[in-house]
Amino acid sequence: MGGPNSAAPGSSEAIKDGLKQAADAALKGLDMEKLQVKGISGVLGQLFKHHTWEETENLCCVGSPATTPPLSAISTTWPAPWLFLRVAIVTLLSASLLVWRAEDLGPAFIFPYLLTGIVGLQCAVMLLFWEMNSPRNISLVQAGKCLAVGGFLSVFFTLLFQKIITSDDPIWAGPLEETTKLLALCFFAGNKRYPYKINGLVLGAAVGTGFAILEDGHYFFTVLLQQEEMLAHGVMWFRAFHSLVGHALSTALTGVAFWRVKELQIPLVNKIFNTKFLLPFIVGVGLHMFNNSELLEDEFLLKQAIMFAVGYFFVLVLLQEGLKEIWMLQKNAEAFQGAGRPYR
Repeated sequence: MGGPNSAAPGSSEAIKDGLKQAADAALKGLDMEKLQVKGISGVLGQLFKHHTWEETENLCCVGSPATTPPLSAISTTWPAPWLFLRVAIVTLLSASLLVWRAEDLGPAFIFPYLLTGIVGLQCAVMLLFWEMNSPRNISLVQAGKCLAVGGFLSVFFTLLFQKIITSDDPIWAGPLEETTKLLALCFFAGNKRYPYKINGLVLGAAVGTGFAILEDGHYFFTVLLQQEEMLAHGVMWFRAFHSLVGHALSTALTGVAFWRVKELQIPLVNKIFNTKFLLPFIVGVGLHMFNNSELLEDEFLLKQAIMFAVGYFFVLVLLQEGLKEIWMLQKNAEAFQGAGRPYR
């Protein structure tokens, strides 16, 4: 019967092992491989390193038919995003300066304020997912197109379905909006240039970002038109900081869920009810519903932390699955070429 000091280290290790075993068991039940922690530290390895303008230009010029690398040249190591953080810092500083000079600028500050405080930060989150795209086959132009068109379509579908499904409880916005964003995402799923599961993660985040920008602008102007300028500031900052765990995250999970099954030679209904699609989709919907629920309503930071931990845990798991898919395709291509046959 040792004292608390002697038991503490063992208890800490037991809790850590228990959580790891629980996470591995959950992933096995969700038809996903357990997360290989080794190497993930490299994801954050480039965040605070110096990067030249040439590196930025080279990064932003990928994804066109002329600049997409062949399958054999795709990296299957963990991606290390860094550009999104620079964009987020610049937009935050710009929005803060506009707030500081708001009285001098008058009503003219509203438009640049929206561009920096809402659009800028939402796009920074989309850049995070875009930088995770190891195949480098989605250009910023295509991501922007998906953002604009997908965002408009998803909002249009949402308004359409709201005429049919009426509920005052915001928690049901989760399944409704994730379904409408999935419908919008289907417009881009047939493009043969984007066959990889990781592509679904990126395009899903783009559609979610477009939806979030339109929704956040709606909330901002709704409050502003009620002559509640200070409250409108609060709405903007709340929505801006929420962007990291908002629509981009939930729809990224929806996107990669659909990409997991879209090539299966089975009817569409069977794809939707396939566990490979259904379980990641439920995670995205669940995060959305949890955010809109009254759970931990008075604990904003704790609620955001839980959503961040759960959401990005599954992002990393599915990103790992996407990297393994590319690695397997590369090995198959090498085997076909070694046998003297072209790989298709």
